[in-house]
Amino acid sequence: MRSIAEMLSLHRQTVKRYISVEELTSNRGQVTNNYASHLDRIQQGYTNGESLKTVFLEIKKMGFEGSMTSIYNRFGKFFKERSETHVNQVAFQALTCKTLEISVRRLTMLSTGALNMEEVKKHEKDAAILLFRKCALVRKLRLLVLGMKYFFQSKNLSHFERWINMSKSINSKKIDSFINGIKQDYDAVKNAITTPYSNGVVEGNVNRLKTIKRQMYGRASFELLRRKLVLSVTG
Repeated sequence: MRSIAEMLSLHRQTVKRYISVEELTSNRGQVTNNYASHLDRIQQGYTNGESLKTVFLEIKKMGFEGSMTSIYNRFGKFFKERSETHVNQVAFQALTCKTLEISVRRLTMLSTGALNMEEVKKHEKDAAILLFRKCALVRKLRLLVLGMKYFFQSKNLSHFERWINMSKSINSKKIDSFINGIKQDYDAVKNAITTPYSNGVVEGNVNRLKTIKRQMYGRASFELLRRKLVLSVTG
């Protein structure tokens, strides 16, 4: 038994346990709990001040497949530190939305308009619609992203001003920091919206310069770098 344990890099007790069983059982893999089917009841219990145990016993009768431990691990801290503050409400809603059957990447593409609802599978569409309906924060962020896309496409400066005011209503430190950065560069942002010009050509040449520099680093002089950049169109 010791030799087998050393050969397989297993503990002797593990080897002993395998030897004693008559038939090996298959690996069940990861168990996925069906939280999404009971989000309304869980959030209702949170809002009404019910205990998580009461909510668990009720959704268990309704067909919830998870254990009490699993639901406590996911929602326990919110029910324990129950508060009416905006931050806690948003955190709870964001956590419930993580149980939906859609990847973060696909959800981001749907939220930003990079994907249309008609281009995704039915379960992803249903999950996204439920997410936008249940999570006020995600719904507001989606409107902000689509609003930014609109005022850049329409060159509408008045819509930009309304967009800034709408951004303040979210009460997010990260978004407030982003808006403050925009205000500091207000003239540059305004010109980017209202004029057809951009710094894309400059950024492209800077990227070309860095690529050439990395290729030559430690092997060539500055004079050759200058000539390759100035005289060569392709680099």
